[in-house]
Amino acid sequence: MGGNAMTTPKLTIRPARPDDHSVVAPLMMATEVHYYGAPSGDWQFARSWTQDGVVDDPDAADSALHLAFWGDRAVAYASVALVSPSNGPRGRTLFMKELFVAESARGEGIGEAMMAYLARLAVEKGCDRLDFTTTDINAGARRFYARIGAREASEKVYLRLEGEALAALASGNASS
Repeated sequence: MGGNAMTTPKLTIRPARPDDHSVVAPLMMATEVHYYGAPSGDWQFARSWTQDGVVDDPDAADSALHLAFWGDRAVAYASVALVSPSNGPRGRTLFMKELFVAESARGEGIGEAMMAYLARLAVEKGCDRLDFTTTDINAGARRFYARIGAREASEKVYLRLEGEALAALASGNASS
């Protein structure tokens, strides 16, 4: 999804590459510490994220991991997927599953730069919107997104299948 990098004097944002697993793993660990208080310790998935298709590969599925580097240090990532077509007469949608900026890099404009980069990517890919979610209790993220012009789409209800319910539906044993 898009091969263009964005570079400022200190900040470079670009799609992840297959050899980026060594910088992706620490960011994933920091994400788990931020949200859950402790990392899981299993970082093999970081290698699979960067080597098994979640990279900027035009032949891969339309999903990608994008990284922000402050100098030579990876400080943020965004995971996105291209959804096509979206409902009705609308075109494509770029959906951002996750945006994470390392605590040590917050307040430097990296989140806004990542969102601007993703907005350009969405436009480049012919999307008419960039969708994303945050938790209702994450007041800081909600203020940030409002500041850059995002509106809360109250017409949407975010739903999830996970754990036993996901397994039951997949196996045909969902409760009626």
